[in-house]
Amino acid sequence: MGASAHEIVMESRQEIVDKLIAQMEKGYASTRAAWNSMKTGRPYNSESEAVYNGINRFRLMFASLEHGYEDPRWMTYKQAKDAGYRIKAGAKSVLLEKWIYYKEVPSLDENGEQVIGADGQPQMKKLLYKKPIVNYFRVFNAEQIIGVPEYVKEQITEDQYSDYADRFEKSSKCPVCYENQDSAYYSAVEDKIHLPPKAAFKNNETRLGVLLHEMAHSTGHESRLNRPLLNAFGTPEYAKEELNAELTSLFLENDFNISIEPESEIIKDHANYVKSWLAVLKKEPDALFDSCKTAEKISNYLLENYRELERSKDVENVHMVESETVDSTRQGESFARREMLQEMRAEMGFGNMIL
Repeated sequence: MGASAHEIVMESRQEIVDKLIAQMEKGYASTRAAWNSMKTGRPYNSESEAVYNGINRFRLMFASLEHGYEDPRWMTYKQAKDAGYRIKAGAKSVLLEKWIYYKEVPSLDENGEQVIGADGQPQMKKLLYKKPIVNYFRVFNAEQIIGVPEYVKEQITEDQYSDYADRFEKSSKCPVCYENQDSAYYSAVEDKIHLPPKAAFKNNETRLGVLLHEMAHSTGHESRLNRPLLNAFGTPEYAKEELNAELTSLFLENDFNISIEPESEIIKDHANYVKSWLAVLKKEPDALFDSCKTAEKISNYLLENYRELERSKDVENVHMVESETVDSTRQGESFARREMLQEMRAEMGFGNMIL
């Protein structure tokens, strides 16, 4: 009898943890340099246009690191075949997890009859399983597939990184203070992010990366995502929170094509962080997967705040255009608004980014 889906997924998880531990044991500089090579853009399925989240996102980023893929597009064997593509001989797929927490069953009324909705269709309800069912599927990178259109990688300029950093800073739910010091940290007691002067950063790409790390910590405040933050240095809880922030940074850096040189960072005690991560991962391998889930939640929270800020700017500018064109026809106003918003989104790079 072959291994169950649960055993296959758990074995695959352990392999990833073992590889990550081996990488971390080389030191933080080596680990950060390796993670920088994951900067391919957020992994997504080019056929279904679905983006991958949490542990599956990390699995694909790690696979890109191992095999040197620079293309963020993935698909299943069947999807490639249906699209008329061919998998290269000898290509190895990447295993992804699928956890099923419920099944849909017919919704019945008090008489045991099927409930029919206003649209005339039978109504269904979700029935939670006592224990989730685990399954898996496999995908290939676009670089392993013959016939896929060429991928053109977006290039982000220093000015764009500066713009992203400024906008993320404005979207922060707590104050961000630049001070005459050489360290960066989030104070849970003050609910404030402390950063060195902007001139202390090697470039705006690094400033954005460090800012995102500290903003990740700030989401733990009780008024936001409410995680334990006042943990003593060296404890497993402290290490897990640092891993949450590091993976959040990694996910967002991947989204925004950020690459940070280890020697240019201004985050304290990274060598000690790696030691604490190693201690936790060796004792609790599933901590990595828990942190991936948490990091995805943090990333989504920060991106939603960012988008909310951008939407408010869109509205302000639309109102400005409307006030300046009160004599134009409705059709003219609609056209002008669409043109303006398209230009704004193009300038912000939204057309080429998966947020």
